[in-house]
Amino acid sequence: MFLFALLLLRVASVQTEKIGINKLRDIVPKRIKSQILSIRSKLLNGTKSSVKSFSIDGVEHNFYKYYISEENKEVSKNKPTGYLQQSDDKIIFVTGRGQFYAIDLQQFEKKKILLKPINNNFKKDEKMIARGSIGIRNLKIKDDFVYVSYQKKISENCYNLAIDRSKLDLENLNFKNFFSFKECSKKKEEGRAWSVLSGGRLIFKDNYIYYSIGEMALRDISQDDNSYFGKIIKININNPKEVMITSKGLRNSQGLFYDNVKDIILITDHAENGGDEVNVIKDFNEISNFGWPIASYADPYRGPNNFLKSHKLNGFREPVYYFKEKGIGVSQIIGYNLYKDKTRYLLSSMRAKSIFFLNFVNDEKLEIHKRINLGERIRDIIKIDKKKMYLMVLETSPAIGVIKY
Repeated sequence: MFLFALLLLRVASVQTEKIGINKLRDIVPKRIKSQILSIRSKLLNGTKSSVKSFSIDGVEHNFYKYYISEENKEVSKNKPTGYLQQSDDKIIFVTGRGQFYAIDLQQFEKKKILLKPINNNFKKDEKMIARGSIGIRNLKIKDDFVYVSYQKKISENCYNLAIDRSKLDLENLNFKNFFSFKECSKKKEEGRAWSVLSGGRLIFKDNYIYYSIGEMALRDISQDDNSYFGKIIKININNPKEVMITSKGLRNSQGLFYDNVKDIILITDHAENGGDEVNVIKDFNEISNFGWPIASYADPYRGPNNFLKSHKLNGFREPVYYFKEKGIGVSQIIGYNLYKDKTRYLLSSMRAKSIFFLNFVNDEKLEIHKRINLGERIRDIIKIDKKKMYLMVLETSPAIGVIKY
């Protein structure tokens, strides 16, 4: 009844020249719209919906999605919808609340998918289960092990990041702690970014895990060599107590990709108002400093803009690309075609609800070859080579998205 009354009030007060469904989009408040989308996904759980087609370098791509019974970002209060990984002919999907599912890969070419729950012993605290941004931050599979990155409670309202690991068994996942550390970030005030600035991505190179840990609102700590916050750290897979900082000066790196052809690691990092970055680690024998919070091409959320703009002239690594546009919200970056100059990488975004195809202009700079608006917050994206498809976690619907080419 309250929602209906609020809608009537909006109809009377909102002035727009649009008609039909476009007028309705202007009238319905974002909060109500989000609740409607979440209800729709629950009712249509597993059902396919075709969205659009687009062409990249003359190759036709079809985008469609399967609704899933999860809450979207607004309803869940910034809880990640989830992350995906492939294991042979299965897709493993973990929700932000730590629920694990298996999906037959072949189902993504049919009208409906079925999410089969996987028994597991993953320990979830009360904030991970409740609405709010505390939750799972990444999922990876390597050498018959499942790795899950998450925000770990150290003390009351004080969290950091940790990695648990299980032998790969789709009947039962038995997790044990693989990596954790003692320092934590404590929530200081309501309404301030905190746990969303966590990073949490994992990639593998040689016998190491590269792990992004955000600054979690500690800001200046990104330059502190005695802290893991605001860093990319390197963890020995065979001895997780062997940990090294490999880069610093980062705010919230939600994308990592190892390009094994060029032997580089690409990092996406959230700035404040505009200035989202793509950074590169080339020299693995030194610590790369990307400048945060001293140098940034962003505007601050509040107060005067005291950021140094040039990174290089001030002793920091320049990003290979930065967005002048505000409201991008970069998420994952992966390979599209590592042997083709124009469309080497595929970058997803949350606030911009788009994917970007990027290529190197030279060794120091990337450029955007093409941008495709999908109309969905994209939390995660993986490539399924043998099926010529990409799978994505979409947070607006919410849904699991597919790009088939």
